[in-house]
Amino acid sequence: MPYANAAAVSRPELKVFLEQARLADKNLIADQILPVKDSPGMTGRYPKFTLALGGLLDVELNTKRGADGSYNRVSRKWEWDTYDCQDRGLEGEIDDSQAHEMAQFTDLEQTESKLVRRNVALSYEIRVANLVMSSANSGFTATNSVTPYTEANIATMDFPQDITNAQARLEGNGTMANAMVISLDVWNRVRRSTKLLQYIFGNTIGNGGQALDPKRVADAFQLDNIFISGKKYNAGKKGQNTVSLSSIWGTSTVLLANIQGGDFNTGGIGRTLTWTEDASGLYVVETYREEKLRKDIVRVRQNTSEKIIDTNEAQLITTQWS
Repeated sequence: MPYANAAAVSRPELKVFLEQARLADKNLIADQILPVKDSPGMTGRYPKFTLALGGLLDVELNTKRGADGSYNRVSRKWEWDTYDCQDRGLEGEIDDSQAHEMAQFTDLEQTESKLVRRNVALSYEIRVANLVMSSANSGFTATNSVTPYTEANIATMDFPQDITNAQARLEGNGTMANAMVISLDVWNRVRRSTKLLQYIFGNTIGNGGQALDPKRVADAFQLDNIFISGKKYNAGKKGQNTVSLSSIWGTSTVLLANIQGGDFNTGGIGRTLTWTEDASGLYVVETYREEKLRKDIVRVRQNTSEKIIDTNEAQLITTQWS
């Protein structure tokens, strides 16, 4: 039976409102990079076939049937991996006096719910970005770009070569990329690079008027999607009059990956697992009353595990950014 608490009331109507208000959080892409998959248990164990022990790319040159009628046999092993969902969330206070004071301007309950959800969503976004865009955290292979992606190298940086080289490495692992993940800062620089423009438009770039959009670049590299996010977060101390904005997806790497949803056997780099006995969907919205303080409390929480399931299905390009 899903989690229930008599003191904390599930608020599906607020959840619907928050989903409708998601345009305010446009370009949050974490749940597209690690698609959400329901898990009936808080923890789980699953078999994993690897290139080495699984013999996924092994070749037996002698496949001819023997004189005794037998065939050569392969011996295959698998490894076990685990995941552990974690309960995370934040609460916002709605003071009775403030709610009445603000009533002519806004529904404070809806506003606070939206803002708390945004705080939780940004934390989730950062966890996924820190995981998949780092070789140390994800286990993905990272290779330096042929030429550093500096402003001074606009004419010489070779984004097409970096991408096609990474695609070749993925094919060598027995998979193919269907998506690219890139921050807006990196995208805005590489889309102006001479070699990418030549790769797309040939010798016509001197005529002017050519503009690169994500679909054109995705088609050129036979990708289904290019995920671009310029989302930032306040990396400064809380409660200050000034903010220090930092890019969530960073500028140090570009990710080329096979992204899939559903069961693990469909492949892909990973999933966001949600424990369905505690949380229905990626976010749960609840409210409860603190009568002594004359406040309503809105809570947005999630119970998830952001899990890499196959390190062979992605390649990182290190931009050598400056």
